[in-house]
Amino acid sequence: MKNWLKISLLSLAFLGHAMHAMITTAAIAVPFAIPAAKLYSYYHAAINFGKSFQPTLDNLKVFTLSPATATDRKTLTPFEMCKAIQEGRRQELEGQYIKVNDKHYLLSLGIPKNAANIVVHSAGYDGPAGNAKLKHAWAGIEATNLLKNNLIPDNTPVVFYQAPVNYFSTFSFGGEFAQKCLNFVVEQNIENNPSASIALSGDCVGATGVFNWLTNQNYTHDGKFKNIKAFFAESPSSSFAPFADNVAQNHVPCGLRWTIPLIFKAAFPNCKWEQPTILDKASALPDHIQYHIGYMPTDKAANPRDAQAIANALQNAGKKIEVCSATDSSLSHGKLGLDAGYQQSVRTFLDKIAQAQQA
Repeated sequence: MKNWLKISLLSLAFLGHAMHAMITTAAIAVPFAIPAAKLYSYYHAAINFGKSFQPTLDNLKVFTLSPATATDRKTLTPFEMCKAIQEGRRQELEGQYIKVNDKHYLLSLGIPKNAANIVVHSAGYDGPAGNAKLKHAWAGIEATNLLKNNLIPDNTPVVFYQAPVNYFSTFSFGGEFAQKCLNFVVEQNIENNPSASIALSGDCVGATGVFNWLTNQNYTHDGKFKNIKAFFAESPSSSFAPFADNVAQNHVPCGLRWTIPLIFKAAFPNCKWEQPTILDKASALPDHIQYHIGYMPTDKAANPRDAQAIANALQNAGKKIEVCSATDSSLSHGKLGLDAGYQQSVRTFLDKIAQAQQA
């Protein structure tokens, strides 16, 4: 009887400890389990968004800046234009004028028609934690900077678009989602202008997306690339890894640099790491396109060593490639277009292509 009582008391004690442990574990785990479940749901939705998204001129917020004669009408600044885009007032911009360097440009929604030459710009990152002053509305500033820095040949419209690719949940660093958006814009330009010569412009991750698109077998089969004559890339990256490494080297204490890839991987679930890049696929680039790569040796975001590696890969693959390393060490990331040597290099590059087409 005493042994039975002792065993019963011990069993009750054990059961009590077990219940206490379960309750304690639940108290600790549940607050984490709920965010974990939400995080899983967020990642799942983020990954599927790019697959289900169907681009249109409206949801990509496609605009054209066309050279225009001087007008007495009120003109907008590029910042006012992008502020309207950010605030959802896109329709108000139809028929407005932008003034850049004393030249006027007509702003229209959508794609130009019957143009002989077109520049299509693939914008860089303008989402959270970036340096864009207007989040998710900076593509227009980049496009007008091309005009401000006199990079665009005369009488050439510039097409830019504000795709939803730079949110934490959608950012793919030039991956499939970004390429789908770029492909749609280029196809629309060719549909409206079947004989046009197209030059592509890309800034940072926007340039990464162009390189990935040009070497993606899903897009190389229908002949659209024949309209593309040139691609000038500003501060390109081959992938997220060298970009993250450069950010860590320049902005993070030595002992914490290992955390940066982990943080980026958690923040951007749509980014695929350790995939083949332009460094591996340069030979797949179309041979007829002429390429120009510009970068800043002092860039603390886009990795200048990576940009030079991209240029080397193109050269080794026998592509028509020109390279410009900026000399103005005071410029920060995203400001390469202000470098006088880069401006001259791009202008000369595009002028030579235009002259060759006229010959």
